[in-house]
This record gives sequence, C-alpha cells and structure tokens, in this order.
Amino acid sequence: MSLVLVFMCLSTAVFGAECYVVMDALSGRVLYSKNENIKRGMASTTKIMTTVTALENADADREVTVSANASGIEGSSMYLKAGEKLKLKDLLYGVMLVSGNDAATATAEAVGGSEEKFVEMMNEKAGEMGLKNTHFDNPHGLSSDNHYTTAFELGQIMRYALNSPDFREISSQKSKTVTTSEGEKYLKNHNKLLSTCQGCFSGKTGFTKKDGRCLVSACERENMELICVTLYDPDDWNTHSTLYNTAFAEYEGVKFVEGGTYLSEVKVKKGEKQTVPVLAEKDIIIPIKEGESTEFELICDIPEKIIAPMKKGDVAGEFYINTNYGKFGPFKAVLGEDAIRRKVTGGTFLDSLERFFSAWIKTFA
Repeated sequence: MSLVLVFMCLSTAVFGAECYVVMDALSGRVLYSKNENIKRGMASTTKIMTTVTALENADADREVTVSANASGIEGSSMYLKAGEKLKLKDLLYGVMLVSGNDAATATAEAVGGSEEKFVEMMNEKAGEMGLKNTHFDNPHGLSSDNHYTTAFELGQIMRYALNSPDFREISSQKSKTVTTSEGEKYLKNHNKLLSTCQGCFSGKTGFTKKDGRCLVSACERENMELICVTLYDPDDWNTHSTLYNTAFAEYEGVKFVEGGTYLSEVKVKKGEKQTVPVLAEKDIIIPIKEGESTEFELICDIPEKIIAPMKKGDVAGEFYINTNYGKFGPFKAVLGEDAIRRKVTGGTFLDSLERFFSAWIKTFA
C-alpha cells in the first residue's frame, strides 16, 4: 500500500473521531493518535477496569447474590433480579458482553463490599498503573463530571487487562450462556468487531448521550497485537477496522529480543549457588515502519541480589528497549534456573545467630 493511499485511508477513517489512539499491546508503541491526552468520558469502556479489578481481588467461582440496588440500576442490563444468585465469572460475562450496568454494580458490591469501596479500588489500580488523567466515579460508566480518562490511558488499561487470561477468555466470546438461580441467560457480545474485523479478539463498547460512542478493541495479525481506542466517534466500527488495516499494512513486527535471551547474572543470598542467570521472559516484538532502524540499547533494571529460594521463571527484574523512536517496556526478566536455598549444617557464627533470633521471634510472636 502506498504512503499516499495509507494517508487517505487514515484521514477518512478518523475524520469523525474526536480522540483516538492505536498502540502496540506488548511494547506500548503508539502508531497513530489524535487528541490522545484530552480528558473525556469513557461510557461503558469503564467496565474493562471493573472486570480487571474484580478478577484481581476475588475468586471468579464465588457465588454472588444480586442486591435490589444492583437490579434497579438504569441503562444497559443483564436483566438480573434482586436475590438472584450466580458465579462472579458469569456476572463478568454480563459486564463485558452485554454491558450490564446491573452486572457491574453487583460485581462492585460483591468484591468491594460496597459500590463506593470498589470504585476506590479501581482508582487505586489506576494509580498503580501510573495513570494521571483517569478517574472513576462508578463501575459502569454512566456519565459523571468526575468520571473520565484519555484515549491513551484507556489504551494502557486495555494493555494491562490483556495480561489476564481470564479477561481474554471473557472478552473474546461472541456469545455465552450462563446459569443463575433463575435459570439460563443467553448473552450476545455487543462487540461486532469480533465477527467483522479480521483478527479482532477482544474489546468493549460504550455509549451515553454525553460521551457519545466509545470503543476499545484488540486485534492480532501476523505476529503483532494492536489496541485501538476511540472516544466520541459516531462511526467507530469503520474507524477501528480501517485503522487496523492501515497499521498492519504500514508496520511490521520485528523481534528485538528472543525469549530466553541471557540478560545478566544476579547474586543469590542464602543460595547453594552464588549467582543465577536472568533471562528475557518472552519474545519482544515491536512494530516498525519501513526504513526505521532496528538498532537498540538494552537497559536492565535488575536488583543486585535475590534471596533464595526462588524458582526458575520467577520475575527477577525488568528491562527496556531504547530506540531512536522511543523507549519501550518494562518487559519481565526472569530467573533462568532455580535459586535453591543453601542447607545449613553448622554454618558460620552469623548463620547460627540468625537461626537463634528466628526461633526466638517464632516462640514469642
């Protein structure tokens, strides 16, 4: 595809989108963007963070009883009744597939103890992720002056969410039948890109009169996973499809680091071996355009020492890839072999002293 044609497709696709971003899911490289740092309401794309927060803080198989408050919430619905019982994971299908505000509220009450406490947990997670321009006022996305994000930060939330196998499984389903105490419910995913856009495997829709049409999606082709976010876009389905077609035509996924590549050694305190190797956890593939350099600097952030025992594959640190078009990461650095704890048979005076105080603390704790 010529650069002129790519530009024409891109201009046509995003004409109606107020804010958008296309980024690589692994590295975070931004491929295209417009007004990506402007704060806007996010409507039901909020529910990506709702689902992530629930999965990280509760057993997906726990039983949830729906409250009268949850069943009566306005807007899109899973049609839950007060007193209805179902598993949390089935509730999350209702959150992600049919965008149930009742399901999101029931999730919040079950996991947080109250909707307000759960929203605090959502905002704490946003803070842990380093998001400066995102704030949640509710778990469902109904418009509020204090409920906002940016296209860029919503993309970052989606990048984080895709690290969860459960999130991937839930959000990838075109439909799902769940069982509750009231019987079976058939849920059809509102995200029609799963059927109409080649390689699309995840996402979340959203709409309110104030926030307009909002859409987050993820798409895999060749060896790249890309994320697209549009806020206030009346033609979002076509925008996402065209942006993906353009991006996959213009960019190629290049492997900068192969999984298992040696990065460094780390000292092992109390270990049978004094050091163990640290490796790249997986292949690091970054989209680049024709003519861009593949030269890079590897920057490792690995502690001077670890404390045994630790297992092969445990995260020992992180690393970054620095190029002339951006610094990408962090990526996980893992142990290349077990760090086995040294067996104590006598040992030094300091070892004996340590064992004495450890035993003393256990006795009087």
